[in-house]
Amino acid sequence: MHYIRYFIRRLTFSIRNSNQKQVRGKSGVFFGKFNQNKRIPLDKNYHQLTNPDTKMPYIKKRRKKRNSNRKTAIIVGVLFLAGYVGIFVGDAISGPFLKAPDYLSVIFPNKTRVIIGMLVEVLLNDVPVVGIGVMLFPILRKHNEGIALWYAGIRIVESVTLIVGTISALSLITVSQDYIAAGAADALYYQASGALALAVRHWAADVMLAVFFIIGALILYSILFKSKLVPRFISIWGLISTASLIAANVIHVPDLTKGFHPGQILYFPIMLSEVLLAIWLIVKGFNPSVIASGSAKTDIN
Repeated sequence: MHYIRYFIRRLTFSIRNSNQKQVRGKSGVFFGKFNQNKRIPLDKNYHQLTNPDTKMPYIKKRRKKRNSNRKTAIIVGVLFLAGYVGIFVGDAISGPFLKAPDYLSVIFPNKTRVIIGMLVEVLLNDVPVVGIGVMLFPILRKHNEGIALWYAGIRIVESVTLIVGTISALSLITVSQDYIAAGAADALYYQASGALALAVRHWAADVMLAVFFIIGALILYSILFKSKLVPRFISIWGLISTASLIAANVIHVPDLTKGFHPGQILYFPIMLSEVLLAIWLIVKGFNPSVIASGSAKTDIN
């Protein structure tokens, strides 16, 4: 009797499988129907991904991932905007003293404002630069893990150059204090020390930063264009604005924090591009169909 019962069960299961209808979902995952009331997800080899008698944890997992990706998009958008706030607010607080002709005479008496300005730049610009790379890595790696890793690494190096520039600016507080205390006797020595600190800040926070920023922008907008995570007009505009930024650095146009210059119009496209990308990520997020497709490929692999 045991063998007969087993044979009947196997025969029933085979008949039900023979009537199964394969349906490809939007994400590329196959679904099979044992009956009209149950819809069971299958992988590319038609292997069942979940128990038909459960509440389909695979679908719940995908829904949870979708919510997580939406939060990631919002955070990345906020970090992009925070970077610009940090640059301009920090410069407005400490810039008048760091750029003054007699900066060694005014930095130490106004050290509180200099320190606050530097902290604003670190918290709202330097840290968000790393955050953008880290937060985007799990999204970009589904489309090209190697490029995603390169982008995260570039953003980390970019943040390091910013921090080096910040430290060199803070070192001017000590140089300014010693300069004021020494008077005219050792003025040339402290002026040379101050010029060295400013040179380090220039090469780290201006020259090297521009190189790593441009490389990072090219990587980001290229993978966004290829993956269609955001509308392609945003990616195309990002690539055009990066080319404009390259031109501005080649002809040595001073940045927007160093007074007006006609060539500074070349900086506006990249600002508009990043602000547009940030607003899109906050309001719309990443393309849900592309995210679902990437998640399905990752789960199957």
